[in-house]
Amino acid sequence: MRWAILCIVSVSLFPQTVPPQFQNLHTDANDYTCTGTVPCATWPMPLLPEPGKAFADPNFGTNTWRLAAPLTGDQAMSTYSRVQAWNSDNTKMFLIDGQGYATLYDATTTPPTFINRITSDVGYVLPASLDVLWAYTDPKRIYYVPNPSSGRGLELRYLDISLCTSQNCALTSVLVHTFACVSDAIGSDVVAGTPGNQIETGSGAQGGMFDKTDRYFSFTCDKYDGSGRHEIDFVRYDRQTDTVTYQDKWYKVCPGQIPSGCAVWKTYKRNLLRMNQHPDQRFTTVIWQCGSRDSGWSRGCGTELYDPGYNYLGVVSPANTHQDVGFDIHGTPVWVGVGAGRNNLADERSISVTDLTAVQPAALTYKTILLPCSYSRQPTCTGTSLGAKSGSSHISMTGSWGSQPGYGLLSTMILAGQAYANGLAANYPPGTTLGTDVLPGTQEVTPASMSQIAVGVVSTIGTGTAMESVTWTAATASTATATFTKPHAANAVVTCLSCGDTGFAAMENFALQIDATLPDGTAGKFWRIGRTMAIRDNYYNAEPHTAVNRDFTAIVWGSTWNVDLLSNGPVYAFWTRLGAAAPPVGPTFDVVVNNVGNGSADNCRGTYQQGESFKCVLSNPGNLIQISGCGGTRSADGTTYSATVVVSCAVTAQFNWQTPGDVQAAAASRSWVTGVVLLALLLALVLFALWRLRWRRQHQRKP
Repeated sequence: MRWAILCIVSVSLFPQTVPPQFQNLHTDANDYTCTGTVPCATWPMPLLPEPGKAFADPNFGTNTWRLAAPLTGDQAMSTYSRVQAWNSDNTKMFLIDGQGYATLYDATTTPPTFINRITSDVGYVLPASLDVLWAYTDPKRIYYVPNPSSGRGLELRYLDISLCTSQNCALTSVLVHTFACVSDAIGSDVVAGTPGNQIETGSGAQGGMFDKTDRYFSFTCDKYDGSGRHEIDFVRYDRQTDTVTYQDKWYKVCPGQIPSGCAVWKTYKRNLLRMNQHPDQRFTTVIWQCGSRDSGWSRGCGTELYDPGYNYLGVVSPANTHQDVGFDIHGTPVWVGVGAGRNNLADERSISVTDLTAVQPAALTYKTILLPCSYSRQPTCTGTSLGAKSGSSHISMTGSWGSQPGYGLLSTMILAGQAYANGLAANYPPGTTLGTDVLPGTQEVTPASMSQIAVGVVSTIGTGTAMESVTWTAATASTATATFTKPHAANAVVTCLSCGDTGFAAMENFALQIDATLPDGTAGKFWRIGRTMAIRDNYYNAEPHTAVNRDFTAIVWGSTWNVDLLSNGPVYAFWTRLGAAAPPVGPTFDVVVNNVGNGSADNCRGTYQQGESFKCVLSNPGNLIQISGCGGTRSADGTTYSATVVVSCAVTAQFNWQTPGDVQAAAASRSWVTGVVLLALLLALVLFALWRLRWRRQHQRKP
């Protein structure tokens, strides 16, 4: 009996081995960004891959492909961390393109292949702002809610994606059910009797509208207008019986069944909540749009748990932090959130886990998993981080919804740059100064220190409204060249923006084991996948929002790829396959292009596999003086320059500084001068002929 008990304990503590797709990933907390100097050889700052091309990360041993999105200039991104991007058998995937529409990909190819933009006969298919979600049980089906401006925002519909082809993806939708709601005089800031016009889980992209059987749907019925969402009713719908099993005013879940019973009502009168139906139909989380530390929690604030009849079960978290729901390593339904609210130094490096089967109505039951100390900015830790690493990182549990429960995916970024909080930047390494007065244009400067400057590094120059971000295009031991859009004095501060955080998980994707049975404060088990290269600045869509497929063998995210985009795009989509199934990528090398004068060969700049060929198309070949580098040759017509990549190399193209207009004007001028000269010569010949004729007449002998 004693032996049997020990065996049971052993099985409980070690329920399974490490997933094979994680076995070659880093599990240490080493700094793979920089170790003292920036930039450093151990941190590659690769050029943006061309669509369909891969970047082989030498530090993490993973291969990442940039995905094509041809309808929007190859701009695309994942919907959100808690929105499942893959269908139920991982054969199809949808992303958001640069205009906000759902775009379909063939996920069986490497990398996933763009098929088409998904359009419908009723409303728009807009995952960023509306509920657009793959079915759990049917790989061909996407459930969606049309936009309210279509007049059909109260309808639940689905699309058959098997009918989408590269030639035509205009699909005929199927109506599931039409809902209705009307505001009262108590719980809304719109006039009583106002009909709702939208069903939703809260501003779209919430990730959970129905359970894993595709039967039970949980959402709100709202009035949506230019000022936001005016919540009216909570709704529960049984698709199998086509019946609404619960519908009542949102505030009926609050203490006293009055709006003021929920703390959120004291601050907001609209945009009150987000809702997330767990794959387990027994649980729905309501994310009230207010939060606090543990000691300040009250009902109707933070994240709360409800049953299918919207009966309150208990508090999940005092915070409305970035979060997701899924299953832990034992298959237990859990909630997972970024950070903790205990007001101690461990909060920033905590991942909170709540066992949804064990919540309490008035007591916090979440436990924390601790990430390495260098994840957060603390005086006792090595490395540094921006506050955004703990406050704005995202957790995805979509990989736990299928055959591989028990693992979440953390994605981190930089929240810094000239448009964000007057340039909040990493506090390590210390900045330098420009060293040279500059005016707008391309100019060489002499920084006080070159330790943070190299080709490809993005730096912020100056402070406040005078700040701008530049990318260094050339560097020597004491000089650096960039293109400036603003004037700066020699003492302007230079901060290395793309150097990012140092320490563990700086701008990274990494997997984390989720086990709700472990003691509070247990050190996390993690597997590091690679860098997100994401600089957010003031552009929300630049956050990675990494999502995971249904068996945790592939991830997809959006990134600026080490570029400061200020308050707008572009953002590109990247895909990484994990494990032995990942196709090998040979050595890759960067091709850089240096242009001098009025012309360009930049279209061949990029990362290439060894032995791969590239072709530079010259933008102004008539101005080219000479082009060399990478062992290439110029075409017979002089319009292109081609080479085969052997090592990283640079193409240098020297052009005349004249513009095409200058060349045309000069040619026209030369033509005019030539014409005048020829006309003068002709006139001289005519005059000479006339003079000669007259002379002959005068000197002819008379008879």
